[in-house]
Amino acid sequence: MASKVKYYVSDILERICEAMNDICDTQIDENGEPMDSVYAGHRPSAVDNHSEMIVVSLSKSLYTHGPYQNAAVYIDIIVKNGQGGIERTYRLQELLDKVNDKFPIESSDDGMRWIAKNPQLVISGDDQLGFTVWRLRGSLFVNLTDRYGVVE
Repeated sequence: MASKVKYYVSDILERICEAMNDICDTQIDENGEPMDSVYAGHRPSAVDNHSEMIVVSLSKSLYTHGPYQNAAVYIDIIVKNGQGGIERTYRLQELLDKVNDKFPIESSDDGMRWIAKNPQLVISGDDQLGFTVWRLRGSLFVNLTDRYGVVE
């Protein structure tokens, strides 16, 4: 009987987003309610009221290697440009430092089902929508066995 491989995409995205929740300043919408500032997968199309946000996504493929899967985790730090379209590098750096401090991020169950670690800044630039994006790429390892341990 062939074994089936289980994927933990929603669990991984949810846990990493939870870890990022306290990084951005609280932002208020037009009704006076706090807005989300961390998103899984992609950012919302309407970003008029946001001054900063974080988007967490995974690479398009999870590769299975024996008892492990590996992939890339992407974290986009997005900050509204200042007057005249000037990149707010000081604020971007503050958020980058806060994101880096969260790593490694691991599953919150009894064992260690997965771990995301080693983030590196891989790209930055203006998105032509009035924001600057700094992208981090980290390594994701998923343990498919019943024995959990740290993946090196």
